[in-house]
This record gives sequence, structure tokens and C-alpha cells, in this order.
Amino acid sequence: MKVVIMTLTTTILSLLTLATTHSMAQTIPIQIEINPDSNDVAFANISFYLNATDHHYHLKGLVKNILPENTDIIIVSVSFSDRATGSSLHSASDDIDRSLTGGIAPNVILPFDIDTGYNASQAYQFQYMKALIT
Repeated sequence: MKVVIMTLTTTILSLLTLATTHSMAQTIPIQIEINPDSNDVAFANISFYLNATDHHYHLKGLVKNILPENTDIIIVSVSFSDRATGSSLHSASDDIDRSLTGGIAPNVILPFDIDTGYNASQAYQFQYMKALIT
């Protein structure tokens, strides 16, 4: 079984717009790091949104298998840490498992959606955090 665990590579300091279900948007500064350990995957269209079902912020986007062969699993995870101290605060992941259906072929793009566990009343905390996507 081939497993790909990915990490993003560029540090980006930006303002992310956190969309809400009330047609409003909140702009909160958060540092995003994308640090790959390998060249196995690529990411696109990464965004935060407030899920109307569970009322948690989610991180969603697309991941592409850039290996020259099939892989069974791609694990996308996000780890939040305190920007000032570096202390770990929380992590969550989405496992894209296609081992029973023949795997994930080269150049296939799949969506991911990670529940961060943070709700709307906790959104202010994002300004003190950095997120590492792996």
C-alpha cells in the first residue's frame, strides 16, 4: 500500500476571508505555511469557510497526485500553533483513501475538507495562530 503524506512549502502571511453562513465575511490575519516533505502532491484553491451543518470552520481545497504512479491514500492535515510561542494548539486531517477502488492515479485532482474544530465564537483566535498544512 502506497501512502502519500503531504506538506505545503511556501510561507504566506496574508489576510484570509472567513466566509460565514450569514452572507457576511470576516477578515482575520493568519499565517499559512505549506511545507512539503516530498514532491508527491500539489495543492490549489485552499480556503476557510464556516460550515452550516456543524458550525465549525473548515479548511477545504484541492490536492493533486503528482507522482508518476498510483497511490492508495493521501493524508491532508492542518496543525494550528501559537504564532508567538510556537506551542501546538490543535490539529485535524482528512484521509483520502482509494485503496479499495484502485488507488489515486497520477495527475488526479481530489477535493479535501478538514473540520478545524473551531466555531464562529472562536474565530478571533485565528489572529494569534499560524496554520501548517501537510
